[in-house]
Amino acid sequence: MFSVVIGLVTQFFVNTIIPPVWYVFKSFTQAAEQKLNRQGRSKQDVIFRGFLTYICVLALAVVVYFVVAGIEHAALSEGTVIVFQAVLLSLSISTLSLPLSFVNIGHKRLNHFGRAVGLDLASQDFSGRIRKVTGLATIIYARGLVSPILWFWFGGVAGLLFYTATQVCSFYTNRYDNHLGFALIPNVVARIMNLVPDAIAGCFLVLCSLFVPGLKFKKALKSLMFLKDAPVYGLGGIPLHILSYASSTTLGGPVKSLDGQSYKNEWVGEKGSSAQLTAAHPKIFIFTFSVMLVFTLFACILLVV
Repeated sequence: MFSVVIGLVTQFFVNTIIPPVWYVFKSFTQAAEQKLNRQGRSKQDVIFRGFLTYICVLALAVVVYFVVAGIEHAALSEGTVIVFQAVLLSLSISTLSLPLSFVNIGHKRLNHFGRAVGLDLASQDFSGRIRKVTGLATIIYARGLVSPILWFWFGGVAGLLFYTATQVCSFYTNRYDNHLGFALIPNVVARIMNLVPDAIAGCFLVLCSLFVPGLKFKKALKSLMFLKDAPVYGLGGIPLHILSYASSTTLGGPVKSLDGQSYKNEWVGEKGSSAQLTAAHPKIFIFTFSVMLVFTLFACILLVV
């Protein structure tokens, strides 16, 4: 809980969308993917190159782990170690920017959000931007907040860094499951590690539909009967599926990356729902993710107790 509170404060000043620690692995992952993942190579070759990239990212995580271990060893007291680990965890999660990411749609922060996640959001119309930001916020909540907390709880600093390296490698090479095999290995590992966090995020979204005006609890429950229609993992998976049903909207859809690649992603939502969003929808989603942050705080208290 202490780490989530620290994250709320620090990320207000840092103004970041993704967890700050992700930047340690982000630049190398993106550079390797752009250089090694090219058209014309065999699938086996692309998979092998992606595997080598993943190994290198994990090696970087090992280096970071030994640096952290050295700092902990030099600490003067056990209390200092606990505070240091809490700060490290707070920098490995994304908190405040989740609801605030909707506030400045169409303003300067939109470009900042796009650069952080590698998408050209400025080329989208209003509805398109809301759909993309909603999908990304859903992904970042489950895999940039819930997952790091759980893996730190299960595996300490080692578990946290292993998860972070895996998730960053998967996130920035997955390309909405259009990676041509490059992200196959990190994707498989990340999907396994995110099974429980995605399920938790889905449960929280169902609970949110009881409290958030604009979300419908019955439709949230109905979405659970059609989980086979949930989008691919890279697009948001089950949490995005539940949110689209609960909000009676169609999310997902085509997207364009900063390097000019276009992806014809599937549409997510109940048949007959609209993809044309209004000015009311950002407010609904802001409230939704704010309530989910509150749920996360309560869950952290239960973990501590």
